[in-house]
Amino acid sequence: MKGMSRIISTLALLLTSLSVVPPADAVLKARGPVSQAHGYPSWYQDTNNLALSLCLDQNGFCILAPPVDNPLVPIAADRTLINAGNFSVEAFYFLAETTVVDPAGTVDLFYRAALESGFANAVVDGGQAVFTRARIRADVTVPGTYTVTHPYGVETFVIDTILPGALEINFTADNPGLIAGAFDAALANDPAFPTVTWGPFLTNPTTPFVTDPVTGNRYIGNAVTPVLVTGSPNNTNLVQIVGPTGTFSTNAFILMGKIIGMDVQPATNVNLGATNIITPAAVPKTVTVTNTTGDAITFPADLNAVAVKAGADAADFVIAPPTQPAAPAPPIVDCTNATVAVAGVCGFDVTFIPAKVAKAARAATLLLAPTVVAPAIAPPSVTLNLSGTGEVLVTATAVGHGIVTPNTIAVGAGTTVDLTVTPENKKFKIKEVADGVTLLGTPAGTPPFTLNTGAANHAVTATFMPSGDLDEDGTLGVADAQKALRIVAGVQAADANDPDNTAVKVAPLVGGVPAPDAARTATNIGDVLVILRRVIGLENW
Repeated sequence: MKGMSRIISTLALLLTSLSVVPPADAVLKARGPVSQAHGYPSWYQDTNNLALSLCLDQNGFCILAPPVDNPLVPIAADRTLINAGNFSVEAFYFLAETTVVDPAGTVDLFYRAALESGFANAVVDGGQAVFTRARIRADVTVPGTYTVTHPYGVETFVIDTILPGALEINFTADNPGLIAGAFDAALANDPAFPTVTWGPFLTNPTTPFVTDPVTGNRYIGNAVTPVLVTGSPNNTNLVQIVGPTGTFSTNAFILMGKIIGMDVQPATNVNLGATNIITPAAVPKTVTVTNTTGDAITFPADLNAVAVKAGADAADFVIAPPTQPAAPAPPIVDCTNATVAVAGVCGFDVTFIPAKVAKAARAATLLLAPTVVAPAIAPPSVTLNLSGTGEVLVTATAVGHGIVTPNTIAVGAGTTVDLTVTPENKKFKIKEVADGVTLLGTPAGTPPFTLNTGAANHAVTATFMPSGDLDEDGTLGVADAQKALRIVAGVQAADANDPDNTAVKVAPLVGGVPAPDAARTATNIGDVLVILRRVIGLENW
């Protein structure tokens, strides 16, 4: 070592880690059965349903160790025959590599994230081991504190002295390391490295796979060309080093990994959006499945079966034959009960028809687990997360001199809506706000107007009546009665904001509230008397 390098205690690291908090579920999802060809798991799958097999192809898409990096040296196809002359001492399910360099020469960093295979001892059957690796190696020329942010975590190093000839930063987190047969350990995070959160695999967001034109095999990258990536559980899709000489970073990585299984699009989540539970607008989404395995796969006869579709709201999501694309695109085979050849495609529609219950968010899962004919190995299953929102419609109408908002709104079933009801001016007040025959308000006619939507559409009506406050000063007094009398006598014209004198026409009272004849156009002395009785406290509407 050129100098002393140490990782600060876990607590200190967390305090200086840019507030990146690793999610608890950011691990690999599953692994396949052990292959009889090489003695390693046939695949590993991440939480995005991407499955990668051990990359042993001698076509330039896989990085292999000598002597089998030479395509003229065949790789053993029987695990019992493996030796150092016919197998790679190191191989990869997944690899992402990059470098970060300060042009001034103060930082030269190498980074690797990988899901690797190796051997616990000699290259012989029985010693097969699989582990995840996060490696940071860097030469720096100035002592101080360095913080490295990478896709799977944040590491902090203190460099005390610089000695020529070796690395100042030399960090490797292997989980579990070269332990024969411990294939499940790589599925979880390692408590020994709390700063490293593994999974999912990194991929290119614009070109998620490249294809070998000779074999048709698909890979997440060509193992040569740096590309942008996505997939970091911390949303840190870069490598950045911050130290005494500045901040240096890159977001381009070399990617390697051979895709196996099914290419399902959408890959993980199928959101069907929102629809009304009373009159649902059934708009299906088509899911396509491409067979990227090496064998034909067969789907079950009923994709709506309980063993396939699960969850509390499973009945709200209906699986049906796929919507066919417009010509000249080729038709899509229905996955139901279909046997799909290698590189073949099938599909199905998912339609959201929510039950009429007071529940907004609906969710279910759909398990795609096709079978194969022995001795072929079944591909990794894919679980699709189905979601949708059940809505109801609330329509609010103002009758008379006032407004109500919102006047039309679609909201989640079982939620509440607060309505704002406002008289046009002080001459009017709220008479009632009714959801059908149910009066809203506490007490009725008094804000707040909160509607519990339940499992039904609603038509709310807000009506208004005169307040008696004709001069709009906020209080009832003799001046209001005098103004009414002048209008009735014809010595005062109607106000511009009430040209038909609706606020004056208050007689007669029915049930203690104004209920004038709708056909009456003129004011009369009865209106004056009712307002006067209100002013002196004989009436209270």
